[in-house]
Amino acid sequence: MLHMVRFIKKRQNIIFPFLDIALNVVNYFFQLYLSWNLLPQQYGTINSLLSFSAILFVLGISFQTLTAKKVSSGHYSADTFKSIYLSTLYFLLPILLGTLILAKPIVRFLRSDYVSLLFLIVIFAFNLYLSIFRGIFQGNHQYLHLNISFYIETFVKLIAIFWLFSYRKNVHIALISILLGMVFSFFYGFLTNSKMKKFISVDHSIKTSVRQIFNQSISIYIANFFIYFFTSIDMLIINYFLPQVSGIYAVIQKYSQLILATSFSIITVFIPTFSANYNDKIKLRSIVKKAFLLFALLSLIALLGYYFILPYTVSIFFSTKYEEAANYLFFSCIAYIFLVSCFLAINVFIVLEKKRYLLYLLITSVFMLLLFLLHHESILSIIFIQILCYLLMFIFLIARLTKELKE
Repeated sequence: MLHMVRFIKKRQNIIFPFLDIALNVVNYFFQLYLSWNLLPQQYGTINSLLSFSAILFVLGISFQTLTAKKVSSGHYSADTFKSIYLSTLYFLLPILLGTLILAKPIVRFLRSDYVSLLFLIVIFAFNLYLSIFRGIFQGNHQYLHLNISFYIETFVKLIAIFWLFSYRKNVHIALISILLGMVFSFFYGFLTNSKMKKFISVDHSIKTSVRQIFNQSISIYIANFFIYFFTSIDMLIINYFLPQVSGIYAVIQKYSQLILATSFSIITVFIPTFSANYNDKIKLRSIVKKAFLLFALLSLIALLGYYFILPYTVSIFFSTKYEEAANYLFFSCIAYIFLVSCFLAINVFIVLEKKRYLLYLLITSVFMLLLFLLHHESILSIIFIQILCYLLMFIFLIARLTKELKE
């Protein structure tokens, strides 16, 4: 038994993606259950809310990346940990204040209500501090703890939705279930990390101020903001301009996000490896090439699956009322392949602490948003705009990354 435990711990980085992908299959059932129990327009609304929350979650993802980078590079102590926590306030308070001030237009844009927005704010706060604990797991290569954290969140969420939907079925109940999953996972992270003595003992040779942490986190936050902007804005646009097909588009997005979830699982494992080889450009360049080759192989498999297999599963999994979504899965797959390839490049830039690439993200987001506002006649027009924008962004990012790795 002890031998098996040691075997698993030594191969956590290999086991993590498989467990994370398996969890995404379980998590996918949460979406299926929502689609079965909510009206199509309600299902579109909840996915619009989740897309908005994904943009808010950028802060948590950013601090997870920053914490993982600090831990994996060895520049970590209790002082740093406290500084990371305190620096979150520089972001958290303005975001909360801005959300409250703009509550009315936000609610109108999301076609929702103030109670749902309140739930999103509370979920956002828990996610932020939970993400820091996950950053410690990730940076310390404790991928099994990271898996457990995600599994707790997902299974508590599922248990809660099964139980609460037996009494009432609406958007608020779905958000409460998500919140409960986040809360339980937060306490697991808190209790587990409080026992890690090496993070509690203060290393007085490392004095990282809150302001320094804040400055380091800005570029990571901006990069992650664009990442989640790209994965959320399409759902928000559809829900606002084409609410009658928002449920159909939500199903398309759920299928496309299978590519996203798989890619993020792999990138999570690569980030500490990138960081550990930060000063060795030759070795880093070799690892980055292998990562892109792996993504190319997975992209080919995804294209085959989304063309020949997955369209036939829509009516089986989501029921016949969503079967129109099958017509768009292959095109959405193409868009997301370019997008996740961009995400891989972005994470290499984050490790290299380069910032010029952010201009490409800004230009792409503005260009895409402008095209969305001008051409939102149908689902197909939205997807074609995504393909065009993500392809152009990928070309510019790869050109820039190639130059950075050669210097």
